[in-house]
Amino acid sequence: APPMCPPATRFLGSFSLRTGALAVLGLDAFYGCVLVFLHMMLLGSTDEPVTEQFTWQSMTQPHRRLAEGGGLARVRTRSWWLQFMDLDFGFGHQLLGLPDQANLVMGMCYGSLVTLAALYNIQAITSNEPQRAKYARYFTTFAHLQIFVYVSVQLLKFPKLCRVIMVQYLPDLAMQCHVLWYIYTGRVVAVTLLMSLSTWVFASYSFVLSFGHDAHAALDHPAYAEVVEHPSPSAGRSPGPGR
Repeated sequence: APPMCPPATRFLGSFSLRTGALAVLGLDAFYGCVLVFLHMMLLGSTDEPVTEQFTWQSMTQPHRRLAEGGGLARVRTRSWWLQFMDLDFGFGHQLLGLPDQANLVMGMCYGSLVTLAALYNIQAITSNEPQRAKYARYFTTFAHLQIFVYVSVQLLKFPKLCRVIMVQYLPDLAMQCHVLWYIYTGRVVAVTLLMSLSTWVFASYSFVLSFGHDAHAALDHPAYAEVVEHPSPSAGRSPGPGR
C-alpha cells in the first residue's frame, strides 16, 4: 500500500483500479517520451559556454552583461514553449557543475528508461502476464524514484533560477525574480502532486494484485483491535479478509 495513505478502491470514483493503472502508465509513457524529445531538441540548440560553471559573483549583473554580449552560454534561439518545457523538465542548466551536453544526454537516457518501463508494464497488464503483480511492485518503487528524481532536479535549479537560468537559457521568459520564483514553485508543486496521485493509484492496483480484491477489508479493521483487547470468545470472531 502507498506509505501514509490507505489504498484506493476505485479510480476517479467510477473506474476500476486496473483502468486507473493503465491510465497512469500511459501518462508516464507520455512523460518519458516528452523527456526524450525535449532533450533531443535541447541538444540540437545548445553550444557549450566558454566557462562551464557560473558563480554568484560572476553573475552579479546578468542583465547588463547580457545586453553587452558578455560571455554567457551560446544558446541558439529557442521557441518560448521549448523554454517553458526546459524550465519544467530539463536536465540541463549545468546542474551539479556538469556540461550541458552531459546533463541533456542523461535526461534523454532517463526518459527512454521511463518510457520502456511504462510500456512494459502496460503489456504485462493487458496480456494478463502471470508475473504482473511482481512487475507492478517493481514499477511502484520506480514511480517513487521518479518523484525523487524530479524533485531533486527542481531543487538544484532554485539557487541559480534568476541569475543563471533565466538570463542564459530563458530569454523569452525574462521577468522579475520573485515572479519567476512564484510561477516556478507553483508548477513544481502541481507536477509533484500529480505524480504523487498517480503513484498512489498505481500502488493501490499493485496492492490488490498482490493481496487480492478483498485485501482492503483487512486494513485497519476495528474488530481486530477488539479481539486484541478482549481475546475471549464473547468478544466476537475476527472477520476474515473477505468480510
